[in-house]
Amino acid sequence: MSQTKFTTQHANPGESVPLYRFFDSQREDHIYSTQNTLGTGSSIPQGIACYVFTTHAPNTIPLYLIYRSSPSKGDHFYTTDLSEKEGLLANNSDQCEDRGIVAFVFKDETSGGVPLHRLWNAELNDHMYTVSESEKEALMTREFVYEGVIGYVYPGTVF
Repeated sequence: MSQTKFTTQHANPGESVPLYRFFDSQREDHIYSTQNTLGTGSSIPQGIACYVFTTHAPNTIPLYLIYRSSPSKGDHFYTTDLSEKEGLLANNSDQCEDRGIVAFVFKDETSGGVPLHRLWNAELNDHMYTVSESEKEALMTREFVYEGVIGYVYPGTVF
């Protein structure tokens, strides 16, 4: 008698981990990390932005980090688009550092995740990421430009 092997097309929510949001007050930059502390004294914890996976799971894609430096400020830029990542690195090699894969996020909403929105403020040289529709709308009234959904995640506590 053969045994039936059951598989799932979705990641186990119990295997997700917090993605913490910090604000570096010295550089005016938002930073996201699966570590709940950062090495810089000027980084202020803001809570859990969302829940992600630290290894590839069903229906997930890599969330890449590129650090973009400037003389006075830096920007932690996150993307799930490999072409966007490679283009940014190729066209700005003197200002960009590839920091690799930070986490894995869902590629679509079929796994029960909510959209992870990306916004940009050119004056502050800062990208923001949120799952909150109200926070997204509030940021857009403060000079942030909406850049779209970069993936899907389980919601966190930062709103």
